[in-house]
Amino acid sequence: MQPKRAGCPGDSDAPMVARSKPGDEPPARGLGDLVSALFESWRRMLGLSARSVREQAGEAVRFAEDVVGEVSQTTPGLPANSARRASATLIAAGLLTLATGIVGTVLIGRGDLRNSVASAGLMALWCLARVALMSLAVDAKTPSERDAIVRAWAIGLLPYAIAFTPPLQGIAWTVSAALAFLTLRNRGLTRRAVTHALAWGYGSQVLALVAAWVVRNAFVAGAAISG
Repeated sequence: MQPKRAGCPGDSDAPMVARSKPGDEPPARGLGDLVSALFESWRRMLGLSARSVREQAGEAVRFAEDVVGEVSQTTPGLPANSARRASATLIAAGLLTLATGIVGTVLIGRGDLRNSVASAGLMALWCLARVALMSLAVDAKTPSERDAIVRAWAIGLLPYAIAFTPPLQGIAWTVSAALAFLTLRNRGLTRRAVTHALAWGYGSQVLALVAAWVVRNAFVAGAAISG
């Protein structure tokens, strides 16, 4: 009798190989996966070129949109259409973070309640008006264009969760503009349309602040000269 050869395909003690079934699906991505992906993207950005940074950040934004889409599928009370459900979820998340920033601004500045309320109100006014300004700039006619504007606006609200002071509001504005740019590009809008949307939605706020600063200082200088 010859000894049995190890490793032959016909041997009964050959290792069993697990095979995936046709109905198997990858597990849904959750909040932990989103945080890990964002952290990994930021870590990889440290030594990358500007173009690579933009690509990595766009990847993170796309992943965030995917997670929001999956979460919206299990949220009751939202529209049946999957795209509308995802947009509704993004809007709710954006408004919630904006409300957090408004409350935080008022609470932190309660020593000077008048100025803190004015600051919070001005921040809220610009954030809420931004979606209308961006829509006017792009002149969105198709549902996909309108959805892209709404998603970019809603995602751009997320950084305002920590906009409790003027410096933090400036940081939130910068990050918001970057997120809106990446979202609009990911949704397929042309570079010209994206530029117009950001110029109206974010640039108009800068122009208004600069104009207010010039007028205020002009009054101060005029009062000093006349006095």
